[in-house]
Amino acid sequence: MNTFNLMVSSNRNYEKFAEREIWFVLMIAGDSSPVIMHSPIPGILLVNTVLNPYKVIKKMRVFMKKEPNFFQYVLRVIPVDHVVETDLDLIQQASLQLYRSKKRLTHKRKTFAVQIKKRATPMSRNEIIDKIVQHIPNKVELKNPDWVLHYEIIGNVTGISVMKPTEILRVISERNIMLQSNLT
Repeated sequence: MNTFNLMVSSNRNYEKFAEREIWFVLMIAGDSSPVIMHSPIPGILLVNTVLNPYKVIKKMRVFMKKEPNFFQYVLRVIPVDHVVETDLDLIQQASLQLYRSKKRLTHKRKTFAVQIKKRATPMSRNEIIDKIVQHIPNKVELKNPDWVLHYEIIGNVTGISVMKPTEILRVISERNIMLQSNLT
């Protein structure tokens, strides 16, 4: 469970169906042997693919345009840049390393937000945020940030992403937008 670069959510008890949908799309995209693991949290799949997770999400959007109703069980797909043990110091180190690697973000006029989804951990949201943002000089903007520092905490494992807000695939809302635009 310590190595994954996509996190997929589905409704509880539908993980097997979501797993099949993701497996099929990854095979079409060019990964002949993706590893899909069930996390200890119901409705969460952890995926390790040899493909770039951000490009996978772009391909999934293209696939959705052709077949808007293909995804029946996958709800969200989140790219993951780095996975660490759920430890404040390790999370902070990995966050700063990822922040510095995103050259466009380190421009001081760029804004950011922190998003934390925590499951099965006693850590408080505020203690995590305080540890992360103390070394980032950019301005925080919660409503319309240029970048998002996204954290998926699943017990003793944390997936970290530094991405644009649009780089999370939200299947239902994106499908609804596509279907609405087809009606007009």
